[in-house]
Amino acid sequence: MTTRAWFSKLAAIVAAYKKRIATIALGQTFNVCFDLAFNYPLYLYVIEKNGIIKGYAWLTIADFILCWMFLKFYDWLKRDWLGIEALKELGEYGPQWIKKLSVESRVWRILWWPFSKFSLFLLWIVRKGRIPAFIAFSIFTDPFVTTVYMRKGWGEYGGMNKKDWGLFILSGLIGNAWWAIRSLGILEAAKAIWERI
Repeated sequence: MTTRAWFSKLAAIVAAYKKRIATIALGQTFNVCFDLAFNYPLYLYVIEKNGIIKGYAWLTIADFILCWMFLKFYDWLKRDWLGIEALKELGEYGPQWIKKLSVESRVWRILWWPFSKFSLFLLWIVRKGRIPAFIAFSIFTDPFVTTVYMRKGWGEYGGMNKKDWGLFILSGLIGNAWWAIRSLGILEAAKAIWERI
């Protein structure tokens, strides 16, 4: 497939899914910006000022409140702005589509390589089962994303049952423990480097 044919095919896909792509792009941009602000400057600051135990407690409570608000908004909006439905579709059709896509341009091959490897890694985790997917989502995302992904049924926006609440709470405890320990490690490494300078 030539580069021109590849772009034509991509343009046709984008035209067909323009609204969905725009919604997911906007939703993911918001989610990534929020996660970066919460997970780095805020987490590092709170752990530094309060220590790991109190910092973990405060940040976990804040994370639960914010993620619960996002869940309420997600269910109220009834729109897949995170791309969870797209992830499901990618899981059903994914690896073969990703592996088969051939790009002749060297530049596009370089740009495509990280996305394809990350997509294959994510699909590999999801296909390992619900427990590995739950742990990976808990660590790499937040309780909101984990719960939306894990709750029964795709495209359901009807609130949460007891099992969903259990997933939400456990995901928050696991994810915030990871970020608290990670933040403490970053702070200790920064202090050690600062003392050597």
